[in-house]
Amino acid sequence: MKLALLLGLLLLPQQPTRPPLPNLEAPAGEPLRGRIVLFNWVLQWNSGEGDFVVRVIEKNGERRYVRVVYVRDPHAPKGYYPPLDPMAFVGKGPPWTFYVVKPEYPKLECRVQPDYNYQDGNEKGTIPAYIKTPGAERDEIPALESLPCYLLVRKGLVPPPRADSAVLSPKDGR
Repeated sequence: MKLALLLGLLLLPQQPTRPPLPNLEAPAGEPLRGRIVLFNWVLQWNSGEGDFVVRVIEKNGERRYVRVVYVRDPHAPKGYYPPLDPMAFVGKGPPWTFYVVKPEYPKLECRVQPDYNYQDGNEKGTIPAYIKTPGAERDEIPALESLPCYLLVRKGLVPPPRADSAVLSPKDGR
C-alpha cells in the first residue's frame, strides 16, 4: 500500500516552479544623485515600500526635483527586495545614488496619495500623507503631480561613499 502511494505521488504531474529570481546583480537603470526631501510616511512604515521626492543636483549645479516610487513584488522571495536605508531619509549631507526606470503605467504607478482625514470625538483634522525629511524643511518642493516620476529598481538605493572607507596609506600615516 505504501509503495503504491509513493509511486502515485512520483507519477503525478509536478506543478511548474518559478525560476529563482537573481539576487546579486548590480542595479540597472538611470542613476540620479541627490537626497530625499519629502516622503510618504504611512507607505514607508506600513509596507517598507516608498514614495518620495528627491532633490537632484545636476552636474551644472542646477537643482531639480523628481518623484521616486519603490514597489516590491509580493511574490518575490523573502529578502529579494532590501529595505530602504533610513539614513537616506535625511535631507542633508552627501548625495545618494538612485537607480531608476520610467514607469510603464505612470497614471497607476505614480498616483499621488491623498492626505489622511480623521475624526476623533468632536475633533476633525488632516494629517499630511507626505512630510519633509530632517534637513529639507526650507526646500520649496513643486506640486507632486508636476514632477517627473520614476520607479526605483531593486537594490537601486546606493549610499554615498563613507569618508572613513578611504584606503589607508603608509606614506601619509592615515
